[in-house]
Amino acid sequence: MIKRLVRDGHLLAVTRGVYALGAVSWSTRAWAGLLVAGESSCLSGLAAAHVWNLTAEPPEEIEVRTVRHPHRRAGFRFVRGAPLASEGVPPRTTLEWTAISLASRASTMDGAVHWVTRALAEGGRIEQLLATAEGVANLRRRREVLDLLHELEPGVESALEYRYLQDVERGHGLPQPERQVGTAGERLDLLYRDFGVVIELDGRLGHVDDGAFRDLRRDNRHAEQGLIRLRFGWTDVTRNPCAVAAQIASTLRARGWTGRPTRCARCARALAS
Repeated sequence: MIKRLVRDGHLLAVTRGVYALGAVSWSTRAWAGLLVAGESSCLSGLAAAHVWNLTAEPPEEIEVRTVRHPHRRAGFRFVRGAPLASEGVPPRTTLEWTAISLASRASTMDGAVHWVTRALAEGGRIEQLLATAEGVANLRRRREVLDLLHELEPGVESALEYRYLQDVERGHGLPQPERQVGTAGERLDLLYRDFGVVIELDGRLGHVDDGAFRDLRRDNRHAEQGLIRLRFGWTDVTRNPCAVAAQIASTLRARGWTGRPTRCARCARALAS
């Protein structure tokens, strides 16, 4: 009977033994993986990250954590392990576990920072992330992940913002700005309120087309309010943090900051050469 229903188009095969009455979406496939995995299973890895809104695009391969050991199936990765706390519908590893797990798998430190800061942007808390990381005895990159969580400032929401915090702000003794400041219907990345200076950290691709005009209008609006806006991209912050720090320090001093920037190890090497 099932074969006839599939043949006539009344049922659609999602995977062996699981059928859908309508179109097979990514969510349908995720539920199929959970049904195959059985009780106490949950989405994990990139699949859980997508449901938590940590990724924009759903992964092709859906990872499911399970206490069973299902046969391999195309499009699914079943990870066998003890049951974990799960949340939501469909069930998935907690936001904190998902972020820490993916951070530990990252091939670079920037990748680890990305997952942690995305979780913070989606409502996670540093304290909960720390507790999760400390509770995993065999966590890969354990020392690096724990150091990262101890060093993060509230409001740091991307790998670029973390690089700025470490290599520009702390590395050169700049004053601490306010982060993610809401004002006049928009949000400022960094604001030195006492000196009227706004720092915007653009993503790797920068702003083009409509985004560029939106930036211009925003810059003009800030100029009317007496604010100076400095914008830096990924290359500026990661390859030339000393130059970025020098420009910000010069701007802040021109607006009343009485401190002086310090030299980092990179500055010292540049002077020595």
